[in-house]
Amino acid sequence: MTEVEIPHPSRSWAIDTHCHLDHADFAPDLSAVIERAIQSNVHYLIVPGSDHASSLAAADLSDDSSGIWAAIGLHPHQADAHARQLPLLEEALTQRRYVAIGECGLDFHYHYSTPQNQQAAFVAQLALAESFNLPLIVHVRQAWAEIRHLIEDHYRGNKQLIFHAFSGDEDDANWIMGRGNFIGLGGAITFAKAEGLREIAKDLPVDRVLLETDAPYLTPAPHRGHRNEPAYVSLIAAKLAELRNLPLEEVRAQTSLNARQVLGLPRRGSGDVVYRLGNNLYLNLTNRCPNDCAFCLRHRHDGVAGAKLWLDLEPTVAEVLNELDSIIPMVKPCEVVFCGFGEPTSRWQDVLAIAQTLKSRGIKTRLNTNGLGNLLLGRDIIPEVDRGFNSISISLNAPDAITYDRICQPGYPHAFEAVVDFIKRCSNRGITTCLSCIGDILSGEELDGVRHLATELKVEFRVRHRV
Repeated sequence: MTEVEIPHPSRSWAIDTHCHLDHADFAPDLSAVIERAIQSNVHYLIVPGSDHASSLAAADLSDDSSGIWAAIGLHPHQADAHARQLPLLEEALTQRRYVAIGECGLDFHYHYSTPQNQQAAFVAQLALAESFNLPLIVHVRQAWAEIRHLIEDHYRGNKQLIFHAFSGDEDDANWIMGRGNFIGLGGAITFAKAEGLREIAKDLPVDRVLLETDAPYLTPAPHRGHRNEPAYVSLIAAKLAELRNLPLEEVRAQTSLNARQVLGLPRRGSGDVVYRLGNNLYLNLTNRCPNDCAFCLRHRHDGVAGAKLWLDLEPTVAEVLNELDSIIPMVKPCEVVFCGFGEPTSRWQDVLAIAQTLKSRGIKTRLNTNGLGNLLLGRDIIPEVDRGFNSISISLNAPDAITYDRICQPGYPHAFEAVVDFIKRCSNRGITTCLSCIGDILSGEELDGVRHLATELKVEFRVRHRV
């Protein structure tokens, strides 16, 4: 067999949401395949079923490995056997642990099953998803109009749908997004002739995208012609990051968070979400940051005050609130501060949801930020800051744009001007605002320049020191 080239690992974990590890192609070396995935920091693998036997095999793999989860379904190619298969699937759902229904759907490119049987099998599995309150993994090929009608007419479930190996057009993508569902992107986005798919991928909201390999099929470039495997989900993440002009870490972090949310997967790996400094609790929600500051703590340490802050996987809103519920009664913090290894506004909607929940309970909240939230989100978030936070601390470690670009190495142009504007808007809104900087990275003249800027902007000023 051809030697497998493992993609260079990224620190954030990725999740392969669709890989057929029960396939005969993996029988000789499955353990090595899983180990290569782990070496590429792909620690979570979802194995979908295509019929009763493969669904049981997927559950067996899940039983044998803490990083594998199973889905159960009848593939459209097997739909002619739906009268016999579906009762077996329903019985298995009562006996084994599955995180989704699927792979199921319609495939009118091949004719392994009749269109009538495919539609009957799919409608029955929509009903199973509703009955067992599970998300659905949907396979669609040359049947988009039909699948949309069936879903609109028959699905009333609470869980979202995952459109695996997306092959539709822009209208199909908009329909999926409009219903709050997810699109699975795989090796096809690396194919030379898939320019149309890449154009669609450029505009998809990243919080509605999942990564997948469909291993052993759809091998991404540069390994076309060889067996696909879960380690290659890292290549798909890299291609999506390139298409979206986003940091690779952000793509891996967000798509993994998406997968855990839609499939209900637990958070594993390292990284403390809640940590304590003095009388305050601090929330560490992300590694993502648009700057690469030369003085950043994470270039030298894994955390602070005994807390390990690098997150292999980011927490969901529910996980954060559950952890806080267990700690706050004992600690009774003066404040809950949103400040960790990454920039909190990188996960703004989640940060705001947590902050508003805490504020509604009478708990003081503070946002520690680099002030690039408006630039990141492309809109003015200051009114939302006001609704969620009692105060805000904005880090500005330079008196001018040239110094800022040198020290903070922003990923966006005109970042210094964006931070100054953010501070001014917070001050004008009446938000209790503090401008802070790390004093021991600046000359005396530069430090005086930042202090003068704080005075001009009519905000508090605080000098911090490197940990």
